[in-house]
Amino acid sequence: TNAAGFFAAAAPSSWAPRPQAMGWVEIVKAGAAIAAAHLPLLLVVALGYAPAQSAGGIALLSAVGLSALLSCATAWGTVMRGSLRGKHVVITGGSQGLGKALAALCSLEGAIVTIAARDAAKLELAARDIRTEGAVHVLRLDLAKATSAELAAALESAARAAGRRVDVFVANAGTGHARLVLDSQSCDAYVAGLLDLNMKGTLLAVTAAARAMAADGLGGRVSVVSSAAGLISLPGYAYYSATKFGHRGTLAGAYHELKRAGVLLSVFFPGSIDTPGYRDELDDRPDVTHRIESTCSDISSPHATAKALLNGIKSGAREFSNELLPHLTVDQPTGALVLDVPLAALVALIRVGWDLYLHLVTYTTSSHREPPSKPKSH
Repeated sequence: TNAAGFFAAAAPSSWAPRPQAMGWVEIVKAGAAIAAAHLPLLLVVALGYAPAQSAGGIALLSAVGLSALLSCATAWGTVMRGSLRGKHVVITGGSQGLGKALAALCSLEGAIVTIAARDAAKLELAARDIRTEGAVHVLRLDLAKATSAELAAALESAARAAGRRVDVFVANAGTGHARLVLDSQSCDAYVAGLLDLNMKGTLLAVTAAARAMAADGLGGRVSVVSSAAGLISLPGYAYYSATKFGHRGTLAGAYHELKRAGVLLSVFFPGSIDTPGYRDELDDRPDVTHRIESTCSDISSPHATAKALLNGIKSGAREFSNELLPHLTVDQPTGALVLDVPLAALVALIRVGWDLYLHLVTYTTSSHREPPSKPKSH
């Protein structure tokens, strides 16, 4: 799925005033990704149609070749424009987990980093760890409670402290754990918390960042960290998925408007990540949810997930994931039309199989897991 970045649309020229030359390593990687995507189809067309000199076969072969050439040009442009050196990156939820790992990677690449979170003590500890790599600033911010005006002021404050405008904004802060709809407990506070942070807070933060980037005409990048549960859901994630599916709606409605202003909006749909929040959730996750997720989703490290996220941001990808099945369900999984059309049919079949699998597992699993043998961490 990392090949997806090579097929993404080229970024606005304001992204890198000083383009860096494409090294041999990048050229080999881009070539390998393009070959892996196009070679199987090229072979099928060549073996099936070319010997017969069919007009349709020749046209299809030409289309595949043209798609490969366009992918090469796109790969060249996106890698050249992907430097973070000297850019200012603001990351919400940056005091731990994925946000902290992403901040460290950005700092390693020479970016000026601002991490934002609610807990001042955790922010300082995280900044202390990351500062060994470069300049890191902290911003205390409760995204679930902040108003539009407060978010705009917070970004202005971050820019002043860093001595540079915000070039990249990553809305990473989020919350949620698995909970069945028929759970007997009251869900008012739980649903309100999901909506306040995952939807309202994220949407207002994205709006504030995009407006700031568009206002000075220099553009930038805004990325929302959603979840694989924002593409495909399962029992236990009905409430959580409702907020994560909303991120895709925001992307669909705002992408072209923001792109016209030089702001590239993207959404990242990661699978399970080994973070403190994920480990806490395991204590009371419904059995059906645990059974499905443990079977179908790998648990990635924050560092590996952050690398996938950073690659997608730098390449200009629109929708992407670090896991194969979720990535196949985005609108343009490869960015090559000749491949995405047949993939759409394959994904339709996968969705049918997924629905059948959920039906079988749900009907053969008890509603809840047994209480954990170890005490719950605090």
